[in-house]
Amino acid sequence: MVGFFGPCLIGKTTTMKQLKKLLPLAHLEHDRMRLFLKKKRFGAEKTNQILYRYKLIIHVAKKFLLKNYSVIIDRNFATPHQDFLRAAEDLAKKLKTKFFLIRITAPKWFILRKIKTMQLKPASQGGIPNREAGLNCYLYALKNYKKYYEKLKPRAMTTIDTSKLITQQ
Repeated sequence: MVGFFGPCLIGKTTTMKQLKKLLPLAHLEHDRMRLFLKKKRFGAEKTNQILYRYKLIIHVAKKFLLKNYSVIIDRNFATPHQDFLRAAEDLAKKLKTKFFLIRITAPKWFILRKIKTMQLKPASQGGIPNREAGLNCYLYALKNYKKYYEKLKPRAMTTIDTSKLITQQ
């Protein structure tokens, strides 16, 4: 089981999709689960309850792990919802498997350039509403880096820099 952490727009999902191409992993995407629930017209409160309180992605991961699949849990494990990390680690321990935490990083200049030049995907497809919202999310993550990200660095098995090709790392 693989999980990761890193600021907004740093390329976490893109990196996980690349890893999936290199390794035989089931890719479980938290954002897609949110969009699915939204399309099924669950209200925001019920959607959040299912995703965060009941930790839907952890339950789905368990189903795959019990069938001997390896999984990528595509959600940021450094967000304020710290109990996701604990739940993933507890699940790995219970199923006698390993949980690998990966740090995703990139230089600030690289992400700022990315935000200015990236093709925007509509929020209805899991994207950001506009560049300003993306920039604000990234800057908020940097402002709170020590609170959410710095403390996880020692637990990461490796770091992937999205400004470099993954095959070179």
